[in-house]
Amino acid sequence: MSQFPCITRITATDRTAMNTAATEIITKMQPYTPNIPPNLQRTLGRFSLTDQSQEFVERGLEIATANPEMVAPTLDLQLYARVLEEYDDLRPIQTKVEQALAMINNYMRVAGATARAEFNELYRCITVLHRNGYAKATPLYEELSRLYRNKFGPRPPRPCSDGEMKAEYNNHLPLLNDARALIVEHSEVLPRLLKETVIKEEI
Repeated sequence: MSQFPCITRITATDRTAMNTAATEIITKMQPYTPNIPPNLQRTLGRFSLTDQSQEFVERGLEIATANPEMVAPTLDLQLYARVLEEYDDLRPIQTKVEQALAMINNYMRVAGATARAEFNELYRCITVLHRNGYAKATPLYEELSRLYRNKFGPRPPRPCSDGEMKAEYNNHLPLLNDARALIVEHSEVLPRLLKETVIKEEI
C-alpha cells in the first residue's frame, strides 16, 4: 500500500487534448517571443512587473496621459500604454498556464515518488531473497544494485527528478517484471524472510 495519495490514470484522450493545447500555446506564442540576450536577463529582473508594482505603474500611465506637458521627450507614452495593455491581456492566460503547470507537477511528483517507493520495496524483497540463498535472486540483486550505483554513485544519493525516475523505471521495466515474477514465485516464504532479515543497505 502506497504512502502517497492515490492518483487516477489520465486517459489517452485527455492526455492528447492537454498535449494539443500546450502545443497550440507554444505555436501561437513563438512568433511573438522576444530573444533575450544573457546580459539583459538581470536587467529584466530589476524591472519586472509584479502584482505589487502593477498598481503604481498603471497609475503612472494615467498621470502621464492626463498631463502630457509633464512628459519628457525621452518617455514614449504610446509604447508605455501599448505594452501595459499587452501585459494585462496576457496575464489571465499566464495565470491559467501556471495553474495547469502546478497541477501537472503535483501529479508527476506523486507518480514519481510512488514509483520510487515501489522500487525500494521491490529491491528490499530481492535483497532478502538473495541473502537467503535463492540463486535466481542474485543476478537481479546485482543488476539492480549496479544500475543504482552507476546512476547515483555511493550513498548518500543525489536527488532524482520525477522525469529521471520515470525514464529509469521505463528503461528497466523488463528487469523489474522479472523481479516481480520471482517474488510471486516465492510469495509463501517471503513474508517470513522479510521479518527475519535485517537489511543494512537499502536503495
